[in-house]
Amino acid sequence: MNQELYQKFITNPEIKQNWPAALLRDGVISDLLGEDIHSILYWAGKSMARKYATTNPADLITFFEQSGLGHLTIQSENKTAIEWLIDGPIVNARLAVNADADFMFEAGLLAQSVEQQRGLISEAELNKKSVKKGSVVITVHIDPKNTTDEFETVAPFSVISNRKEQPVEQEPMPNQPTNEAVDQHQDQKTK
Repeated sequence: MNQELYQKFITNPEIKQNWPAALLRDGVISDLLGEDIHSILYWAGKSMARKYATTNPADLITFFEQSGLGHLTIQSENKTAIEWLIDGPIVNARLAVNADADFMFEAGLLAQSVEQQRGLISEAELNKKSVKKGSVVITVHIDPKNTTDEFETVAPFSVISNRKEQPVEQEPMPNQPTNEAVDQHQDQKTK
């Protein structure tokens, strides 16, 4: 498994930069935590959601991907549950090497994020892994009758979007020639 995991990450330019995290997560941490890995990673995911509190699903999706956890999409949603699909090259590589790869960190992160965003007690469960499709489905169950005030006490985290912004035209510095002046100067030199 170790050689295969290494090769899956290092030979894929799209996820090569994520190799250090995969090494720690699927190598070191799983050895350290042993049979307690699921509950500890779930708790760790909830803890990270408190530290990096997103204010809406779009920011959560962006943050999730920026954190190297995979591509996150909402499959279905109602007042008592949200079904999330996690896929992408990172998830695919982890599942291809280990069909029992742990995704409880992601489950905890999603549960706590939804709880904070909605102000309702929420917990998550890992529904299914599809090794063939390289995806994981996590359902966050929401208790519409059980509110929490945690969303009021957690400072929101500002997610930086990857959207490309249009360059802003800047005024020339004082005593600096404009592009038009430089072009005219170049034209005069060639005459």
